[in-house]
Amino acid sequence: MKKDIRKWEALLTACILAAMLCACASPEAKKTEGKQGGEQKTQEQKEEGSVIEEQAVYEENGIRITAKELKIMEDTDYPSGSLTLLMENEGTEDIMYEVSAVLINHYEMDKYYGGQKVPAGKKANIQLSFDENLMKKAGYDINEVGEMEVEFKLGKESQEIEEFSSTGLLSVKTSDYDSVKSRPLEGGREIYNEAGVRISYLGLSEPLEEYNGYYGFGADMFIENTSDRPVVCWIIGKSVDGKVAESYHSFHVSAGRMAGASVDFLKEDIGDMEIGSVGEITVTIHLNSEEYMSEEGYATSDMIADYKDVTFSVQ
Repeated sequence: MKKDIRKWEALLTACILAAMLCACASPEAKKTEGKQGGEQKTQEQKEEGSVIEEQAVYEENGIRITAKELKIMEDTDYPSGSLTLLMENEGTEDIMYEVSAVLINHYEMDKYYGGQKVPAGKKANIQLSFDENLMKKAGYDINEVGEMEVEFKLGKESQEIEEFSSTGLLSVKTSDYDSVKSRPLEGGREIYNEAGVRISYLGLSEPLEEYNGYYGFGADMFIENTSDRPVVCWIIGKSVDGKVAESYHSFHVSAGRMAGASVDFLKEDIGDMEIGSVGEITVTIHLNSEEYMSEEGYATSDMIADYKDVTFSVQ
């Protein structure tokens, strides 16, 4: 009988000791589990790519602009991204807005035109898109977004566009701001340097597939505006190896910012001319201030640098 009691006492003591050991180990197990969960979450964030926190980027005269979301869609036939902004008009009058510049990592993206109205007391969602091709021209992958900048022109419906006030460049920093840096494109050959604007020729490129039947090839360029004012840089194709080949291109470049550009030539002008056979190209370059439409419907602006013919070798 005593042997049985001792056996049960030993068994009970073992159970108590086991329970105590489990209790002591539980906090460490939880710490390990939490650490693993944190590492998994960090990895998921890295795979997600650049993201933004909701942030107010402008608030004046009853107008508030908030950056809401950055989306990057890589797994599609045409990789692209978009920034969603919310504009709130808390004033007593309707306003008109125009998006005059969108930049990524200090590089200008597509130009934006047209005015939209936000009635007094109302809100408007604004979605600004960018594609892989423009990012590549700036030397970045579609998911390498460190900072986006947006400039709006704001005014009343009764005002002319040239009377609108500018918000200046509004900065939206992403989760990759510290790791993705703004950098000028390397290489190339300088072909123009006037009024603080430098243009380098980078090389010839085939057109995008959707434009293959329309354009023959493009002359890729890098534009850097080191001046303290925005410019509209006109690069007008004039000839290829002496053969007339006209094409008109304008590029908005904000003060202290850059742009990747392509001067494309029509197939109807250059025929079956191949990239490898091209010797030299002549373009006309001139610089204007920002453009506005006059009441008569004509583009108006102030000249910064007069027309200049530039001939350069592509080899």
